[in-house]
Amino acid sequence: MLYDSRYKDFKGKLKTRWLGPYTVEKCNENGSFLIRTVDEEAIIMLVNGHRLKIYKKPLSRQEFTETVEKSMLVVEQGSASIPTTP
Repeated sequence: MLYDSRYKDFKGKLKTRWLGPYTVEKCNENGSFLIRTVDEEAIIMLVNGHRLKIYKKPLSRQEFTETVEKSMLVVEQGSASIPTTP
């Protein structure tokens, strides 16, 4: 995701400050990245690395419940293996 600096001083809650997603084509030594848009019209841009963040796909309800169930199982197994002191 690319930070859009036009909204830096705008205090609105509903405007997003991030554009994207993009794919990284090349990482330069000076901290700049060559990025490309994901859609049909591939536009290549050179941007500063400080303006980028990793895009994480939102989880669906089913994926979320599966993740929670797995973590609960791990916690239950971990607490069963820890000896309790009287």
